[in-house]
Amino acid sequence: MNINYLEKLYKTSREGVVIDSNFSFSVLDTVNAYLVRKALSNDFNLWIDVNKRDIDALYRPIVFESLIKFFKVNYDNANKTPPKVGEKYHKSNKRYEVIETGFYIRGSEAVKLKCISRGQDNTLSRPLDYFYTDYIKLDDESGSSNRGTFKPMMDFVNQAIGVKYSFQSFNNKFAIVCSKKHFEKSFTLKERKAFPYEYITKNEETQPNLPLEDFMFYVAPDYETIEDFVIDSDIDLDLVIFFSSKENLQIQQNINRGSIKEVFFIGNQKPDIDNLLKWKWTLPEFQYFDERIDKTTVNTVVVNNEDLNAITFKFLNYIKGIEDKYGINLRPIYLYISYLYPIVIPSEDSRLGNSLEDIAYRFEKKLEQVLTQEFSVIGIDHEETRIELLDIYRDALFQVDFVNNAKSMELSKLEETEYLLTPSRQTLEVWKHEIRNINWQKVKVISLSKFKELTEQSSVTVLALEDRELFQEVYSGIHNIQWLLYDNEYENYKKFKDKYDNELIEEFRSKDRKKLSGIDYPDEPKVETTESLIDRIFDKNISDIGREYESSYHDHIFKEIVFFDSTSIIRSASSGVILINENNKPINNKVGDLMVGDKVRIYENQHKDVLLNSIIQSDEHGKFQRILDDSERWKNILKAYCSNDIKIQDLALRCGIAPSTVKGWFKLDSNTKFPQSLDKVRDLLGQDYPQIYKSSKNYKSITIAVGRDLSDEISNYIIKGAKGSLLSKLNNDIINLISQQNMPIRKIKSIAIVETEAS
Repeated sequence: MNINYLEKLYKTSREGVVIDSNFSFSVLDTVNAYLVRKALSNDFNLWIDVNKRDIDALYRPIVFESLIKFFKVNYDNANKTPPKVGEKYHKSNKRYEVIETGFYIRGSEAVKLKCISRGQDNTLSRPLDYFYTDYIKLDDESGSSNRGTFKPMMDFVNQAIGVKYSFQSFNNKFAIVCSKKHFEKSFTLKERKAFPYEYITKNEETQPNLPLEDFMFYVAPDYETIEDFVIDSDIDLDLVIFFSSKENLQIQQNINRGSIKEVFFIGNQKPDIDNLLKWKWTLPEFQYFDERIDKTTVNTVVVNNEDLNAITFKFLNYIKGIEDKYGINLRPIYLYISYLYPIVIPSEDSRLGNSLEDIAYRFEKKLEQVLTQEFSVIGIDHEETRIELLDIYRDALFQVDFVNNAKSMELSKLEETEYLLTPSRQTLEVWKHEIRNINWQKVKVISLSKFKELTEQSSVTVLALEDRELFQEVYSGIHNIQWLLYDNEYENYKKFKDKYDNELIEEFRSKDRKKLSGIDYPDEPKVETTESLIDRIFDKNISDIGREYESSYHDHIFKEIVFFDSTSIIRSASSGVILINENNKPINNKVGDLMVGDKVRIYENQHKDVLLNSIIQSDEHGKFQRILDDSERWKNILKAYCSNDIKIQDLALRCGIAPSTVKGWFKLDSNTKFPQSLDKVRDLLGQDYPQIYKSSKNYKSITIAVGRDLSDEISNYIIKGAKGSLLSKLNNDIINLISQQNMPIRKIKSIAIVETEAS
């Protein structure tokens, strides 16, 4: 990182803004304010690319600089609208009502005011020029009390643009799309009292921050609210700022037709907006500019397993030889070696060892699929290749089993850190138990999503290098890292690092940066090494490889669980369950982690009436009731058609069901809301079919979603005793009954992988 570049960037920023000298902001705030000022002055659309955890730190400089700009513009474009009798104004913490206009004082048009503050009723006359400068127009609902004061806003205006002026209206406006909570906590109460804004809820309820008739900016939780309440009311916006908000497709259209002049995006999701300049904040810059962040260390702990290395190269070379010999593509198979590297098994009876069987099963299925596809094209039998690769892969699996797991041995020697980042597809609760086996007592076990939310600089142990996305997240973060890596992972780590360094240089040298800062970056990118065979085991982004395994191999493995009560179920290995541990305490787990002898509670929906009633009770706008109405509609149409037994037989035959099922549809106590074979009665439903079909799809999606919510709430109730929105409507006796019937405690007699999920 070229320090001269950073010093020049700060010097340029400090000379270009007043935020540093007038409001005593930090070095990083000053640079962000400068970027905003440069964009505002040149009508640039701006994207400041930062991680989610860093967004809150940008509210202050961006909002303050926008306020400075818009106070100045509104002062220059002040609209001096003559006051009208009955209007209310504010000055020096007092309120006044206009009681007379249209007269003159010493040749200047004037206005007569009556003080309506509590306990006062004096009148005074003022020339309009004086009146425009000192009096602030209030909203029509303002009473005579002195609630609120405009002094903070007046002081802010004086600090920002160097004049004392009371705004009656704002011709130039902007909007902020963000979380109300995050917006408000970014400023002190005193600071927010200076802001002339109105918050608009999703229901378009308004919450004015000051008792003004007109506001300089609006704050809302989403762009749709801004569009409905502001833009559709023919209020044009000079600027819309998005803090960590999803882009709306309507934004560009509103820009094109002039309803919005400029947009800023703060977050890491790339917006699809024309003429957009990007500024990506990088870790070296945060470390230099942000005094809260110390220099980070990334300590790579290279774990050597010579047997695993030898097997890996045997595996790769064998595949490469087959590819070269027959001119086929087997690249999806390469990846399966890298799936072994995150496996760390700290104890002999660890549940983490279950993954070996699951990966072996998934590899065998994938291998057969790829070999069949490729060899069928050339008309050659693939059995010999399949057997050889299975044998090599079994040898590789043996090297990561407990007795040979080199990472487990190395982990036990490492110094304890504040956090342990679990590899993807591994269960937090299992690791919370396992980490105690190496006597780490204070460490917190976290997932990648939780890691991304850490805002305080911490020490973290990372167990694997799964892909470049993980590398970027960990290496470019603010934390001190100790990273366990096999030899081949380390080789890829170095390549990822070179690529990362080059991307930093490319960012610093980008045209957008130069346009925003006016500063050239002097360093050149390094020459990267060419691809090696090892790279293929980490290459998850190539176009010819599906990511179905990478997202979660558990999603493609189903297990049949047989219980001692002779019942059984089939579930995806990634399905959530409640495990009753050795202390008789319920904890979250996954099917893939279960063992014979475990006592578990697995959700099965035995209370569809509770599910349906929960949906109906929360149906505030009647959308679900309309679905139920459509359910009755198709039944009435088909019932009218089935006027005799012959037509009932005909309907049953075309739907592929028994006549008794058809008759059951029309009973008052029928639980069938929509038939499986709706498309087969399309002609009978006529013009009603499209709406009924839509309702059938919506019914299924709603009940699945709410059923999932109910499952989660019951699990949460069992583990924590907490009630969610669905269970809060029920008393404890009913909840306990539902919990017992939907999630009874059962002991596992056997568990095995099966080919398909239950029908």
